Amino acid sequence: MLMTLAEIAPARLHQLVEQMARDKSQITRQVKVLEGKGLITRAPDPDDARGWVLSLSPLGETFVAELEHAVADALSNVLAPLSPQDTETLRNLLARL
Repeated sequence: MLMTLAEIAPARLHQLVEQMARDKSQITRQVKVLEGKGLITRAPDPDDARGWVLSLSPLGETFVAELEHAVADALSNVLAPLSPQDTETLRNLLARL
């Protein structure tokens, strides 16, 4: 959810629900947990005072950056044995998928 929010923030709850293709109640619960851990922030929607927009907090941004770095490192280790040609083929196939 944090990585999705990093891509679309600031976002209203319904946008996060749509992006993640999950039930609103699931997303609402997870938002509360992540907000409680200080990973996301909720602010009044500047376009609609009745709503809220969600964004990553500075702590959430740091967490996502560290996660992306860890994933990149793990992927590099997995792909290391492949030839450059095989790596390119894999990239093309994954893009098509």
